Parts: sequence; structure tokens; C-alpha cells
Amino acid sequence: MDFIDWYVIVVGANGTLLTALLYSIFTKWGWFKHRWITVEWIILLAGISFGTYPLGPWLSGMAEISRTQGLGAFHNHTFLHNQKMLMIFGTIQLCTILFAAGISVLKPWKKKAKTA
Repeated sequence: MDFIDWYVIVVGANGTLLTALLYSIFTKWGWFKHRWITVEWIILLAGISFGTYPLGPWLSGMAEISRTQGLGAFHNHTFLHNQKMLMIFGTIQLCTILFAAGISVLKPWKKKAKTA
């Protein structure tokens, strides 16, 4: 899981951030032209921050404890705490990502064309 975090999730998050920056700078969508884009930016930055600070260290801590203690890690209080926190907040992170994907597809709060 630690390997996947570093080489898939972190790389994907950075790619998403770079893509969002390029789209915001070089397309008509802009930074704050539509409310759904602003919400997407908030979700992206919050997700990267939360994934970098609490989630990443919890996962890396679990990997280190597993390396040193093997199956004894399942009796380590720090390991069990990190596991619980990852289950709770990882689920919240996943739901937030799915919500962001839904916003990207549906584009709610989109400016509507004026009717004649």
C-alpha cells in the first residue's frame, strides 16, 4: 500500500494538479468563472493536503512497523491506531474524490444561457 501511495496516488495527484493549472490558465474555464470549478479547486487542494500530512504518514508508519515487527504489528497500538484512522479518513477521502468526479461530469451550478 505504501508503494502504491508513493508511486501511483502521489504521482496521480501531482498530475491532476498540473492538469488543473494548465486548464485554468489556458482554457475558457478559468479559475473562478464557474462555481463548480472553485469547488473542484477546494477539493483538490484539500485532498492533496490531507493526503500529504495525516494519511501519508499514517500509511508510511504502518509500513515501517510491519517491516520491523512482521505479524507482531497487529498487536502494536500505533499500527492499530493508524489502521483505524486510514479506514475512517481514507473512506472520507474516497467519497470526496467520487464527489469531485461527479462534479466534473455533471458541472452543476453552471452558468445557463439567457433565454430570449
